[in-house]
Amino acid sequence: MIEAPEALYLCEQLNKTVKGKRITNVFTLFTPHKFAWFSGSPDEYAEWLTGKSIDHARSQGGMVEMTIGDKMLILTDGVNLRYYAPGTKLPAKHQLLIGFEDESCLIERKASRRSCRTLSAKNISSD
Repeated sequence: MIEAPEALYLCEQLNKTVKGKRITNVFTLFTPHKFAWFSGSPDEYAEWLTGKSIDHARSQGGMVEMTIGDKMLILTDGVNLRYYAPGTKLPAKHQLLIGFEDESCLIERKASRRSCRTLSAKNISSD
């Protein structure tokens, strides 16, 4: 579970490492896990996010919200998000991989059997 202080620190790290990076690849459910939930169809995440840049990340309690163009990627309980620099060996199992044009990536991978995680990409309203 992401605790509020962890979410805050994770957002600081995301803003230092991936803010402004353009997404070139998105892979979902590479190794399906029954405790990983996506809001909407996981197949649509590539269409929604590819070609857009990470605008910023912010914490909302124990959640991480990443604004990506007109979408917001929300990471909640159980998410085990890691940044991989270009050339780093990637794990074989993951639920979400977001690749950037510099060949770095963010990967959400299995944390534990008992943890569940929710990934949500929603439209940002222009109110």
